[in-house]
This record gives sequence, structure tokens and C-alpha cells, in this order.
Amino acid sequence: MGKSCILIDKTCGKKGTGFFLIAGLSVVKETQDHLEILLEDIRGKFDLVLEGHDTLRQEIQDTREELGEKIKLVGFKVDTIIMKIDGWCTGRSNP
Repeated sequence: MGKSCILIDKTCGKKGTGFFLIAGLSVVKETQDHLEILLEDIRGKFDLVLEGHDTLRQEIQDTREELGEKIKLVGFKVDTIIMKIDGWCTGRSNP
């Protein structure tokens, strides 16, 4: 790495393009390697977020289905109790 970097302002014949050349290819390569490492790290974290999202979505769906079944059972029990109470109030006996 022992090279010093010189930042040279070049417009490549076009006024105001702001194109910069950096002397010292090792710096460019190091920067590229660093960016690739950062992008790979971000990709890994993004994949973890997606995986967690899928897991949570499935758990919510499972809970929703379980809750729906419990609500149906409670509704059936309430209807059964209402029928028994109606039978007692009218003097009829239900089995």
C-alpha cells in the first residue's frame, strides 16, 4: 500500500462533469473490496430480515387459525347453553 494518493480533477473535455481520477490503483481496489464486503454484509442482514418476516407471517397465520377454531367452539358452547336455558324457562327438558 505505501503509495501516496493524488486526487486529480479532470473534466474529460466536458465542462462541469466533476469526474475525478485517483492515482494509485491499490486505493481503488481496496475501496472496491471494502464496498463488496459491506454489500455482502447488508445482503446477509436483509436475508435474515426476510427470513424473520416469513417466520412471523406463518406464526400469525397459525395463531389466526387456532383462534378461529376456539371461537367456533365457544360459539357452539354458548348456543348449547342458550338452548338449555330456553328449555328450563319454557318448562321443556332438553337431553
